[in-house]
Amino acid sequence: MRVLGFILIVTAATVAGCSNNSGLTGSYIDSDYGDGVMMVQIDSVDNRNVRGTVSLATFGSNGVVQSTRLPISGTIDDKAVNLSIENGTANSMFNGTTTADGLDLTLLSNGGAVRYRFKRADPAEFNKTVESLRAHMVQSQQDALKAQTTARTIQLQGQIDGQVERLIADASEISGAVRKADKSGNYYQSLATKNDQLRAYQARLGPNDISARGPQAEAQIAANNAQALSAHTRATMYWQNVQSATDNELKRASELMADCQTDSRLNCSRLTSAAAEMANSVAVLRSTMSRESSAYETEQSRN
Repeated sequence: MRVLGFILIVTAATVAGCSNNSGLTGSYIDSDYGDGVMMVQIDSVDNRNVRGTVSLATFGSNGVVQSTRLPISGTIDDKAVNLSIENGTANSMFNGTTTADGLDLTLLSNGGAVRYRFKRADPAEFNKTVESLRAHMVQSQQDALKAQTTARTIQLQGQIDGQVERLIADASEISGAVRKADKSGNYYQSLATKNDQLRAYQARLGPNDISARGPQAEAQIAANNAQALSAHTRATMYWQNVQSATDNELKRASELMADCQTDSRLNCSRLTSAAAEMANSVAVLRSTMSRESSAYETEQSRN
């Protein structure tokens, strides 16, 4: 915004058409910048001497009004008016002319120049303008917050939809793993049965055959045991990976559902059902893996 120096030397001019310096008395308001309004009040003009006040209202980021009111004094020289606003710390200067409806001034301060266009107005307009600008700023902030909130809602909804798809895919994969694990008991049993048959075969071998065929049977039994161990190891590792992954997926789903509690615009119905399906699939897999482990240990005990 354009900032008014706290100590100013204001150069202005009498209102056009006024032959008497007293025509300068009155209020002049500039509210053409978005976050503040300024009023110059000329209270008296005595010969070439001018006295009055300057009022400035600005708005903080939260819409709170910060106001300043300081005395002004100076002189008139033809159409030009030199006014000082003093607070004891610095000086600034306004150079300008009158217009048909007010004052056109340029502030020279700290090496910079800022133009102000003051229009003659009733002093009551100052407070009205302050309130109007404050309301506009608050509304702008609310609109910005609403836009930010909407953007976050859209972002969260995208995350929710993506999480739903991951949960559905993971639950489908787990269902496939359950079907495979359900067959492990029969698989281990079939390998153990083959080993029993090979041992029975060894028992029937005569002294002349045992040295030739016995090692072949032992090698096959070892291979069958290795296959069972490999299958059990893969199943165990898969279950461990599923536990870690699903814990993270369900934790994220829970976090997103918490967001749904604070933002009614989010659609979490599919997320809720997908998370429930995932939790159920994990419970089924846990039970299945328990049976798989028991089947492996049972069949291994036959060796």
